[in-house]
Amino acid sequence: MKIIKHFLVLTALVLVTACVATEEPIKTAQASTSEHVGTVKYVVGEAGSFFGIETHEGERYVPKRLPADFENNGLQVRFKSRQVANAASGPSWGELVDLVDIESYWPDRQLQDESESF
Repeated sequence: MKIIKHFLVLTALVLVTACVATEEPIKTAQASTSEHVGTVKYVVGEAGSFFGIETHEGERYVPKRLPADFENNGLQVRFKSRQVANAASGPSWGELVDLVDIESYWPDRQLQDESESF
């Protein structure tokens, strides 16, 4: 009987300790997306060549997976990206990002389309 009582007390202590230890909220890394306009650049580096995007503000981004349709040096693009967490490896040319969305961008065409609307 004493053994069962000790077992129940020990089990209760373990459960209480487990509950107290997990009261803190679990922090999840939710990276926010950012939207930019820039130019696709073909970069030749020490580790090889890759495509990056340089914004009009001079910020540089290296997409993990740039769709083949956008692998065109000098192409103007508008894109949404999310920073890659713990990106220790990769080119040092720019920030490693996951592309959320990307499209070709022609600022001259946009201005022309706006002026034609009545």
